[in-house]
Amino acid sequence: MTSGDGQRVDDDHRYDDEVRAAQHRAETSTAWSAQVMALTGTGSADRGRVRATVNLDGIVTGLTVADSTAARGGRVVELAVQSAVHAAQEDVLRQTTDLTSAQWGADSPTTRVVTGEIAANVRTPDPDEPDPAAGNPGGQW
Repeated sequence: MTSGDGQRVDDDHRYDDEVRAAQHRAETSTAWSAQVMALTGTGSADRGRVRATVNLDGIVTGLTVADSTAARGGRVVELAVQSAVHAAQEDVLRQTTDLTSAQWGADSPTTRVVTGEIAANVRTPDPDEPDPAAGNPGGQW
């Protein structure tokens, strides 16, 4: 075997290693993507009497409002729903950040881009808080 043949064998091993590493990255990326795409977030407000579930895009997929909250009027319900949805969206963001950081590293460009996209789905609720002492503030249904 000449030194040229030895170099070719070394190159072949290096290429094989690179192919295996690329295959591993593709497999772990696929698994990570499936986990992220399946995420749902949950949030609550009004001491748990309003609960919301959102998907990865921050869209509401489930909502429950207790009768005791509904009886307090539309404005109370509106604010409680907004707060619960916001908390659910933050839950999705936290889960996405955790999964992505574990996969790619907390400071990686991938983590920054992915969490930035999910963070854009987090909507800030109306800052007006209902005054429980004011009774039924009404609202629209």
